Amino acid sequence: MILDPNYHNPQFIAPGVGGFFKGKNPNVPIKVLQSNLVPNSYVIYIGKAGSMSGSATLNSRLGQFLRFGQNKNVGHWGGRYIWQIRKHSELIFCWKPTQF
Repeated sequence: MILDPNYHNPQFIAPGVGGFFKGKNPNVPIKVLQSNLVPNSYVIYIGKAGSMSGSATLNSRLGQFLRFGQNKNVGHWGGRYIWQIRKHSELIFCWKPTQF
């Protein structure tokens, strides 16, 4: 889960800092970001990692996500809008392992 301490006044940038993967532009127009905004919401993204049959772990998925936000060529498309938040460096990453 990613929380935004600036939820009351989100600002967006274009382009963002997300990496391109296989030539795909991860950026969207600011109007798209604004239309996906849930007013007064602390939570801006919930992701999933790990499964009984997969090799992705929480550590590996979080690493991919953060490298994507450093403009690296990483295939982590989910959550890409986060990297167009002006104060993305102030986001709070938190998680709780659960049984599936």
